[in-house]
Amino acid sequence: MLIDATIDRVLAIDTTWKVIAWNKTTADVTGISKQAAMNQLLLDLFPQLSKDRETLNAIVQAFNGWKSFLPVQRNTFNRHHHENHFLPLKNEDGVVLGVMNIMHDVSHRIKAEQQLQYLHDDLETKYRQLERMSADLSAFTHITGTNLKEPVKMIYTGLEQLARTDGASLSNNSKAKLRKMQSSLNRINLLLDDILSFSAINNVMVKDEDVNLEEV
Repeated sequence: MLIDATIDRVLAIDTTWKVIAWNKTTADVTGISKQAAMNQLLLDLFPQLSKDRETLNAIVQAFNGWKSFLPVQRNTFNRHHHENHFLPLKNEDGVVLGVMNIMHDVSHRIKAEQQLQYLHDDLETKYRQLERMSADLSAFTHITGTNLKEPVKMIYTGLEQLARTDGASLSNNSKAKLRKMQSSLNRINLLLDDILSFSAINNVMVKDEDVNLEEV
């Protein structure tokens, strides 16, 4: 009743490798009824196992008294979506009478891991794209800011020379407009300084470190 109630596949073989236990989940998954499987040789029921040396070795180790665990392995019979546990069945004297194989279906976990890996790869791709865009924008900002400062400086100097050489012939209103223009140029220059400073901040090398995404 206990092994039939579990969602795991459970089967057991004796020392001759004949099936001595076969639960309902195993019957449902394989399509082989308990009556048809009992007392049959394991390799007769599943000849594909003869190609899986790890599984055969795990069974042998269990017969030697050791517990074995085999993780999921893609494109391998009975292991494509299943974790396998092999447990020695001992009597009161510690003599191994058989081996129990418990197969736990982890397809839901594999699917979640695949989705997580896809998200990770997609996030890394977007991060690399963002890095490139940020570097391009920073370079563009630096070049643009640097190139603009020189003509702004030349315009300011030209207005200053105009005020000095022809200031006497200019009306007070014209002089005031010249000073306003110079003031505007000063503000433009300060803005360019800020843009260049911001560009320099973006270019600072940041040390990478691991973070816990669950906490984030």
